[in-house]
Amino acid sequence: DGVEHVMGSLLELQLGLEFYLAIDGMRQLAHAKGLCVCIPELVQVATGAPFTVTQLYNPFLLLEERPPVPCDINLASHGLVLITGPNSGGKTRLLQAVGLVQLLAQCGAWVPGRKAVVPHRDGLFVSLVHEVSADQHEGRLGTELLRIRRLFERLGFDQMVLLDELCSGTNPSEGEGIVHLVISLLEELRPQAL
Repeated sequence: DGVEHVMGSLLELQLGLEFYLAIDGMRQLAHAKGLCVCIPELVQVATGAPFTVTQLYNPFLLLEERPPVPCDINLASHGLVLITGPNSGGKTRLLQAVGLVQLLAQCGAWVPGRKAVVPHRDGLFVSLVHEVSADQHEGRLGTELLRIRRLFERLGFDQMVLLDELCSGTNPSEGEGIVHLVISLLEELRPQAL
């Protein structure tokens, strides 16, 4: 009975502690697999500094038997990067890793890599392929077009955009037209887009 007045504050504190304990758990898993984590250097976008991570890896892969294979990434502060490759080539995992680095860096947490410089962004927009469910009113393409619409309704200058398998829910010729339109609109808003 004597601690009722502090229980609300303790529950709020617990959520923050759980996040940072999970981040420390990621650090421990990475070290056990021979990989590094670091506290990134967070810089202002206006400096023009690139998004760079040395020995970047996807922390979701730490739970698999084999350790992830790290790579170095260096992205200009603005621009569009198209990532292509075969199925199961790691494109989605790379996008996830970049997004996680951006989020974790801005939370003041460890990031998966040996060294990182991350421009502070006011927004991170992610569109990943979703499976169609029975309660969806739109098909896969319709759902994706709604996500793209929401993206452009909210997207401001100097933000980060991650689009995975853009317009894969339609035939190649229709999808190509939509992709060209999305790319031209993204160029006007100058995000860092992958």
